[in-house]
Amino acid sequence: MKRVWSLFLLSITVALTPSNAPSCGPSFPEPLFTTSRLPDVPDADFQAGKLGVITGDLDPEYLIVAYRYLQGIPLTGKAARTPVPVETTPPPSAVDLWTQARNAVAPPKQDGWLNPYRTRRGSEYVNFPNCLDDAFKVAVETLQSRAKTFGPKHAGVQAWIAAQDVVFANCGEGEGTPAVPEKSLPPVLAADRRYQIAAAHFYAMRYSEARARFQQIAAEKDSPWRFVAPYLAARTYIREGLQGEKPDSASLQTAEKALNDLAAKSPDPGVRNASRRLVDFVGVRLHPSEQVAAIGNKLADPKLDEDFRTNVASFAYLERAMADALKPGNGSDLTDWVFAMQGRLDAAEINARWAKTKSETWLIPALKSKDPVLIEAAAKVKPTSPAYPTAAFHMLEMRKGSLSPDKMRVFLDQILTNLQDRPRTIQNVFRHERLLVAKDYSEFLKFAPRYPAAVTDDTNPGANEWPKEYPDTLLENDSTDVLNDMMPASAVQQAAVESSWTDHLRTRALRAAWTRAVLIEDFATAQKLTPALVKAHPETRAWMEAFAQEKDPAAQKFAAVYAILKTPVMSPTLRPQLDRMGSVIETDGLRDNWWCGSPVTDPDKKPTPKPTWLPPESTRKADAEWNRILEPGAAGNYFAPIVIDWAQSHKIDPRSPEALHLVVESTRIGCRDGRTGASSKRAHTTLHRLFPDSPWAKKTKYWYAQ
Repeated sequence: MKRVWSLFLLSITVALTPSNAPSCGPSFPEPLFTTSRLPDVPDADFQAGKLGVITGDLDPEYLIVAYRYLQGIPLTGKAARTPVPVETTPPPSAVDLWTQARNAVAPPKQDGWLNPYRTRRGSEYVNFPNCLDDAFKVAVETLQSRAKTFGPKHAGVQAWIAAQDVVFANCGEGEGTPAVPEKSLPPVLAADRRYQIAAAHFYAMRYSEARARFQQIAAEKDSPWRFVAPYLAARTYIREGLQGEKPDSASLQTAEKALNDLAAKSPDPGVRNASRRLVDFVGVRLHPSEQVAAIGNKLADPKLDEDFRTNVASFAYLERAMADALKPGNGSDLTDWVFAMQGRLDAAEINARWAKTKSETWLIPALKSKDPVLIEAAAKVKPTSPAYPTAAFHMLEMRKGSLSPDKMRVFLDQILTNLQDRPRTIQNVFRHERLLVAKDYSEFLKFAPRYPAAVTDDTNPGANEWPKEYPDTLLENDSTDVLNDMMPASAVQQAAVESSWTDHLRTRALRAAWTRAVLIEDFATAQKLTPALVKAHPETRAWMEAFAQEKDPAAQKFAAVYAILKTPVMSPTLRPQLDRMGSVIETDGLRDNWWCGSPVTDPDKKPTPKPTWLPPESTRKADAEWNRILEPGAAGNYFAPIVIDWAQSHKIDPRSPEALHLVVESTRIGCRDGRTGASSKRAHTTLHRLFPDSPWAKKTKYWYAQ
């Protein structure tokens, strides 16, 4: 379930920016344990007031929600039911709804596609949504009403459809105008035609003509469009005001005055409500600072929560599109607080607000100053307060380096205890710090697991809600770097039975421990681990149990290599974050199979500190093991000599030709290095020399160079 912006913001984006085509490449999901723009808790929890660590990097939609709960004003009604940012399953296209309704009572048009976007005047590339969804929905309702009254085959209804086709052709590049009403038309259909003519001028961007015709319709006492017509006349000024590169203030001011009059005086409640919304839309462009303050006051008022979604979208648009024009101090505490969190209010003013209010709301931005007095105030925040995780985070930042490891452990343990009843993703930052001061290996393992807060990937950049089908507990580099690089195989085996780890994590540790044991030829240990591995991956039973039964060292080595070849997920490293997807016995099409000869280093990655509890002999033993494991290079280079030697001396073993085939495959779909081509060629040659008529030889037509 992706976290997406509201439909309002989406329409702004579509109208003002070129589309971003998705990448054609594969998607690589990456878990996010802490996020910047989005909360470190699921949206539903955040919206229910279970706030995590609040920072100024959060998107304004979330800062608004945080303010409400910090102020003790929970979201109510529609605001509590609508996710923020608004989560939507796209509704059926309004254009499609119109097309379906139209084609149900009239022959389909030859060119049935409608383009609701039109190019802005003076531009070849900037398009705007000319015909909004409501236009198509109103057309559907009107057509169904007229067809019910007169019958779908009535000549007037068919003429109505033809006129509406002309109107909607103008959404894109059309310039047409429906014919004047025939004298034979019933009065309501004649009134519809006059409205259609005005709308055609509107969508063709002939705004003066459209405005004059809407004003005439407003004066028609019997027209069903008389109440909405003045509203549409006001919209012509908005369209004129937004056609240039910069808004035309005169046109927008005229629209604002007309809309204010309609919001106060229109006899139609729908027109009054729509006019109020458009007043905000225009006000955003004419008086951004005053408007954002007014919207901020609405968002702080639970009585107005029915419009919460619209107001959040307007506030977020203003904050993003007109950030430089917005100034604090316009009478909205919520707006000023958002600015304070974003660093757009100076520290002296923030501290003055806190000193005046003594509220936890203003304590949060004030804590960024790291004033010792404020830290004392943070220490008094109760664990049940929405502000507690943020107060605890700032206390942690202030006390780093000043507390002894023993005192830091006590401090962090108390925070983690206080957070037990909150969404556990909040714990990640504190678990990381607790891991760094672990007093022994057991504590290290206890605090290694992390809880994904979100996921991102190449096709869905940004933070998206963590999929339920993914594991809910993973590891980060702060633990896997230690386990892989600084700990011997025996320590990884301990992780495989760690009681505080989930089955998923224990299984991953088990695979790494088993593979490392095989690669350092500790077959006795690997055989002891095999029953647990088979239980975790029953699909590997045949070859894993065959390995476990071998007594001869050479047979053990071949059986173990055959088992690894049949299980491409096997690797001596315990990888951080997400494991590779798919079955453990299926190869990954992107060559994420087995292991590489040398790790890929990230120059931007901070080195993981060596734990203070780690004895020097552990590191020395780990180094010796890795020197042995990495000496052959890529996995295929390790497999090749073992399988070739076995096949040459065990031609009747039915595993031999398959194993040779799998060695060649490992040089195709696994890592490669300077020696891989020679390994591939030797395995290929041996397979075709010893087993030329086998199905495995027929499958293996080529060998693969570097």
